[in-house]
Amino acid sequence: MDEKEMLRMRSARDKERFSRDIGAVEARLRQAKGALEAKRSMVEATVHERDVKIEKLEKHVEMQSRLIESYRKQSTNMYSTLLDADPLKKLRRSCNQDDEDTCSTNSRSSSENDQRVYALEQQVSRLFGQLQEERGAVDALEQQIELQKAVNTKLLKTVKSLKRKLQQESEENSMEHMLHDLQTRYRKVSLEQETNTAALEAANSKIARCLMEKEELEARILGISKQHQDDLNVIAAKNNEIQELHKKIGKQERYIADLEADYKTLGTMIPGKTQSTEAQHLQGQIARKNEELAALELENKQLLRDLEVARTICSEDKAHTNLAFGLTDLDQIHTQALRVEHKTQVIASMVDSYEDGGDLHGLLLQLDDPVDTPILTSIQEGKQQVLMSLLQSQSMLDNMSDRFASTYARALGAQCAMQ
Repeated sequence: MDEKEMLRMRSARDKERFSRDIGAVEARLRQAKGALEAKRSMVEATVHERDVKIEKLEKHVEMQSRLIESYRKQSTNMYSTLLDADPLKKLRRSCNQDDEDTCSTNSRSSSENDQRVYALEQQVSRLFGQLQEERGAVDALEQQIELQKAVNTKLLKTVKSLKRKLQQESEENSMEHMLHDLQTRYRKVSLEQETNTAALEAANSKIARCLMEKEELEARILGISKQHQDDLNVIAAKNNEIQELHKKIGKQERYIADLEADYKTLGTMIPGKTQSTEAQHLQGQIARKNEELAALELENKQLLRDLEVARTICSEDKAHTNLAFGLTDLDQIHTQALRVEHKTQVIASMVDSYEDGGDLHGLLLQLDDPVDTPILTSIQEGKQQVLMSLLQSQSMLDNMSDRFASTYARALGAQCAMQ
């Protein structure tokens, strides 16, 4: 009992320390999870903002590219127009220098062409300036895009690192769930162990009580059997004495009958004084015989009374023996022994199911199931059946105690390994 109490106290201390450690780990995991959630939300908001900004910049660059392409097309067309207009201009100028008189009619049209060419040159120079500005803007946008790409690369690296952290946190969360499952299973196993220990102790106490009652009943049966045998011997002796007395009484009755017949015969044969003397003598003998007969009758009555008392005592002892330990009582004891054996078998099945990781609920419901009890035909058969049932229960209880010891040792080893 001392070793069991020490093991229970040590198990309770280990369980309490394990619960505290698990609580601290859970608190740290919750804090890390909250911080990670805050960081993840902030990073997701930043990434979303950057994506929106990048999309806007890409649209602006595309629009600028289209504008530059249109400007390039316009400048190409204008250059081709100018190249086509320069020889005509030179030709017209040469014509004006060679023959000013002949071309006076066309002076107005040439001046208009000059003004138009000048306007086109100004427009081209203005377009070149806009083109240079747009190229500068495009270069600035390209630099900004390169910078944004570098920032995006850094953000992608940050996102990847955060994803790795999230994966690690998820693994830690899975470890947390595993720890929670282990804690739940440990509590369940502890409750089942306490229940099985209580059931085992109750079964052991019932078996011990049944064994004590069995020993007491056997002692009482032996005492009653011995007393009954003594009473039977006394009754046999009394019966022998009564038979002897009956024989004596029969002889005395026959003797008295002979004396009475002789008395009657002598009364008729002996005359006068002789008859009276013989009659007195015979009357004295008859009186003595009557006194002996009365004494014998008294003794016979006393012996009959003693015999009745002995028979009454024997019948009471038989009734007490049948009342103390009859077939009905033995059948009830056999039923209780079979119930103890059934509960022991169920508890052994629970131990096997627990070691295999099965469900114990159905087996717990089988503890109070009714037991089929065979009908006993004799007291000797009942004693043998009760003894066999108790021996079977004792064997199963010894096996279960060994299993509980090994299981408890493995549980302590697992706790030490986890800590």
